[in-house]
Amino acid sequence: MNHAISIILGTVAIYLALFFHVAFKPKISRRLIGGAAAAALAVGLVFYGFCFASLGEHGILAVLNTCSAVCKLFVGEGSADAIAASPLMESVLVQIIFSALSFLGIFATTGAAVSAIGAGFLRRARLYLQRRKTLAVITPLNPNTVAFARELIGDGKTAVVFVDETPNPDCVSAANEIGCVIRSDAAALAPTGAFLRSLGLRKGERKLHLFALSADRYRNRKHAEDFLQALQEAQIATSQTGLTIFAEEDATETAFSQGDYTYGTVLCVNEESMAARLLLQKAPLYETMCFDETGKATEDFHALVIGSGKVGQAVMKQIVMNGQFCGSNFRMTVFDPVFDAVTGRFRYECDQLFRHFHVDIHNADARSREMFAFLSDTWQRLHYIVVCTGSDSSNREVCRQLSHFLAMRGSDLPLYICSTRGIQKITQTDVTDWDIFTPQVLCTDEMDRMAMQLNHAYCGNQKSPRENWADCDYFSRMSSRASADYAPAFLKMAGISAGTVPEGSWVSGELLENMAISEHERWCAFHYCMGFRPMTKEEFDSRCRTYLEEKAKDPATRYRIGKDVRARIHCCLIPWEELDELSARENAVTGKSVDYKQMDRNNVLTLPELLKG
Repeated sequence: MNHAISIILGTVAIYLALFFHVAFKPKISRRLIGGAAAAALAVGLVFYGFCFASLGEHGILAVLNTCSAVCKLFVGEGSADAIAASPLMESVLVQIIFSALSFLGIFATTGAAVSAIGAGFLRRARLYLQRRKTLAVITPLNPNTVAFARELIGDGKTAVVFVDETPNPDCVSAANEIGCVIRSDAAALAPTGAFLRSLGLRKGERKLHLFALSADRYRNRKHAEDFLQALQEAQIATSQTGLTIFAEEDATETAFSQGDYTYGTVLCVNEESMAARLLLQKAPLYETMCFDETGKATEDFHALVIGSGKVGQAVMKQIVMNGQFCGSNFRMTVFDPVFDAVTGRFRYECDQLFRHFHVDIHNADARSREMFAFLSDTWQRLHYIVVCTGSDSSNREVCRQLSHFLAMRGSDLPLYICSTRGIQKITQTDVTDWDIFTPQVLCTDEMDRMAMQLNHAYCGNQKSPRENWADCDYFSRMSSRASADYAPAFLKMAGISAGTVPEGSWVSGELLENMAISEHERWCAFHYCMGFRPMTKEEFDSRCRTYLEEKAKDPATRYRIGKDVRARIHCCLIPWEELDELSARENAVTGKSVDYKQMDRNNVLTLPELLKG
């Protein structure tokens, strides 16, 4: 009978241990098992001690028997026969305590065993229980990606699987704490159909997003290619899939978003562009400006950038693209003693940026006398200061010196440190941190919702926003993202509080016109940052002739007169006042009714739909 009870208790304990490991996060299940072990030990010592004492055994013998009985608790032997003659065992309550004690010991042991040898089962069980959630597959496993996974899981709608050949033990523990699954097997490292099936991914069921975030760009590309091939062989619908990848942006995004079978959404990024974009999202330039009732800026915009490495260059582009406001003169000052040595490609590819915008270069250290002479003359007119030297120690030292200088003059202008890890906002009283490994930056739905809507409005066809987005080339996606980033500035120009969704035709007249001018200046800035230059009259006339030739062959030709992405030239890179004449010249050739000014107005008028989501 006692043997049968032990079997029953052991079976129940095993099932409960499995349930706790699957249903709860590892941190919670370990606490439950640890608590059971501690309770079995404490109660066992007291219980058996009293039982053996009641049998009249010698003190030393009673102690030894008590220790032996407690040890047997954890291997499924309750020592019932040894204490059967004890008067205490005549009580039903004591018998219940004995059974509970036996169960606690078995539960603690089986729980530990499940933790040690049940990893494969637990992995499958955890994935099964989360089968209705969106699946995020992340490679590699490191402190940054664990922090990212924690945010993803926080929404309660996402399950995370890490893929890493040699996972760091500390990161494994952290990932287990938040309920992630970790795979290091060959089928996961070079994804196969078996791997997809083990994840519970089937045709028409469950969405999956791959995050290839290794510092090794080649490894990311190879893993994404293998994964895509496995998805295609398993006949997983494109609409079920998405990719975020650290890689060279232009060629990689085109490779994974154009073709017979692709990922449903593709976001190709690098740490520098992520950091710069996050900076402008968390600390938008328009918030530093004042506008009159007609949407015109009442002051000039002036930014100071310290550092011109990869992060500094990305920051400069974002400031130029987002710092254009009707009525304001743009100015940016850059300090870096090695500016000429590290910006060769940047200066060559973005030559027009330096030609069309007031950018002052100081080949001097931010701690130099030249810097503080500059600050003495301009600190009251500065709107924005970003420190991105590429060195943590230099960033901190520069910020200390600048903070002291500004504090002595009563300025409350914040400083922003921008690095490949994230953003720090430094004021006289506080420091705020934002990490780049966040859904706001890495998830396509977070980043591209507004961009898709803008592109959809621009296309003006019967397709869905996602279908139009899938048809976009890399450059068109970048253009829509830049436009979406700037869109909230229109609320500030109109004097509407953030978070308010305007209704219908929400602006008109002079206010709309000035907003459209700001949009045109922003659009020009984006193109200059992307390496474009204005189209000459000779190039325009030549392309008009080519258009007529193409139209004679195909009346539905999609040849664009005013835009050549490969040559990086565009006819609209001209002042606002000249757009009407350009529209007329193009319409005279095409017979259409394009209105370039109205396109900018439409981008402003589209804002209510963008904000509704």
